[in-house]
Amino acid sequence: MRQHGARPAEPARFPEDDRVRRASAAANSAAALLALQRLAGNAAVTRALGRPTALPQPPSTPTAQKSLAVSVQRVAWVGDQRVDPSEAALTPEMHKLAADRDVHDYQDENEFRRHAAGQTDYLGNIEHPNAEYNSTWVRFSPTGFNVIGENHDKVTLAHIAPAVGTRLFIYEPFSTDNLTANPATADASRRANAGPMSDFGLRATDDTRQFGAESLFPKLGFAFAGMMPLITPAALGRMNGFTGRRLQHYLVIAWTYAGEVSAEVMHRSRQGPTGVADELVGQHRAEAQLSKVYESLPILGEFVNGLQPDAELGTSLMSWRIAHPEHADQLLIEFREFGRNFIELLAARVDGDTGMSAFDKKWIKAKPSIDRFQYWRDMKFKESVLGAQARGLRYAGMGANHMRDLRKRLGPNKGIYYYNFSEEDLVQAKMRTRRRAGEILR
Repeated sequence: MRQHGARPAEPARFPEDDRVRRASAAANSAAALLALQRLAGNAAVTRALGRPTALPQPPSTPTAQKSLAVSVQRVAWVGDQRVDPSEAALTPEMHKLAADRDVHDYQDENEFRRHAAGQTDYLGNIEHPNAEYNSTWVRFSPTGFNVIGENHDKVTLAHIAPAVGTRLFIYEPFSTDNLTANPATADASRRANAGPMSDFGLRATDDTRQFGAESLFPKLGFAFAGMMPLITPAALGRMNGFTGRRLQHYLVIAWTYAGEVSAEVMHRSRQGPTGVADELVGQHRAEAQLSKVYESLPILGEFVNGLQPDAELGTSLMSWRIAHPEHADQLLIEFREFGRNFIELLAARVDGDTGMSAFDKKWIKAKPSIDRFQYWRDMKFKESVLGAQARGLRYAGMGANHMRDLRKRLGPNKGIYYYNFSEEDLVQAKMRTRRRAGEILR
């Protein structure tokens, strides 16, 4: 599974002053004061009682931690010792971390100092809109290349990258393709990725290829191969949630690309016969067929051109069919016709993929439709991760299934570390943070 990769933890916040005020009435004896101090920490007790505490100091700690490891205070640790934010040895940045309400769990003093100074890129607290994950302390390998397998609805690389402080990554939503010859398709792809781009502080016009983790074309093929069985009146409701939103984006990208393909086919037909490389013969034939189909689907074109941004495809199809009962069945007929021909074109494109070996191309062609595109996608992830590692990048974010496949294909490749943030590693991060946070009450 993981290669010696260090691992994370999770958040907590405690209204200590409120607890102190409720308990201060009982603080008339040394025993009560001790209990109060254990509940809230020395500084909170001092604020509540208006006088310094007279409790014994904790035992001395090992020399390497002695300057920082002192009495019970907030939720920062060096080793297994909590850090007092009033400690004179702290820099202003270290004081800020020691005095906030998030768990920070360091292995040693040097790591604490480096993190406070912004000199690390492998640990930190994530910010997340869901309280279940917010402020979770995460930790990855400080060297090498970290592959994050995510559930796209939970914690993603978009949460992890700013938490650890890195811009050296590749990410699944961003493609590796040079789409300068297909500017409309490139624009549609950028609109589909407006959310991830915004999460990383990218502008709508920015070129995201440097962050690309796979090709757009096998991804579209995989989406359409999985979508086609659902284009029936009874199955439309299954295209909802995150998947439904992504499928609608993919339909818009596919329709836009088909329009550009159609224009290119017409341009080639005006030029007359020209020589075509062997690996492009099948692609050109499939493009000509898709162009013919694209020009004969007026109902689907009307539907696609009227789609609302970020809606769910199943809901959009059902709503359109209700609003246009006279074309309800025709819409699905045209959708299926377009999907079949679009899939054929995408399958033909594999011959022109210069990053694929002849063996892999042959293997892809021998597989059933959806498996074909899954294999192609995984090959592109492998290609991208090895390229990113060679470029000195530090992270890749992708779906957990792609991460598992990559780990299996690459084997124990030195310098690559895998984290399953759809399941066990995210759970362990949360639980470690909670355990640390719980210690403040002891």
